[in-house]
Amino acid sequence: MIPKIIHQTGPTDTTTWHPLWYECQKSWLKNFDDFEYRFWNDEDMNNLVKNHYSKYYQMFSEFKHHIMRVNFFRFCLMHKYGGIYADLDTYCYENFYDTLFTDLMLNSNTTEEFGNNIFKVENSLIISNLNKKKFRK
Repeated sequence: MIPKIIHQTGPTDTTTWHPLWYECQKSWLKNFDDFEYRFWNDEDMNNLVKNHYSKYYQMFSEFKHHIMRVNFFRFCLMHKYGGIYADLDTYCYENFYDTLFTDLMLNSNTTEEFGNNIFKVENSLIISNLNKKKFRK
């Protein structure tokens, strides 16, 4: 079962937010009003990786671009807590919890690039069950 937690990340200083982010955040809070809501800022992300994924912390700290740290963090977050992660610019039209049918869901698509099919995993919306045994080798 997917834990009833909504996760989002962004700057602590909401004055730097794009106006769309407020509306998108409200859509998740409205449609999943019976879920726990967790907002993660840069300090929170750093602490989670440092404290729970310490063997990756140096690599995480040395990523050249901030978005690389955010992308890495999303998967740590889903592994540690499960639930639903959504980017701040992802709008939620309705609660879809009862339609979930698997332990891990990612957006994906294929694109044609130089005659080859390229599979792209999108990480703006991730849904994960907190059941680490299923994900261990």
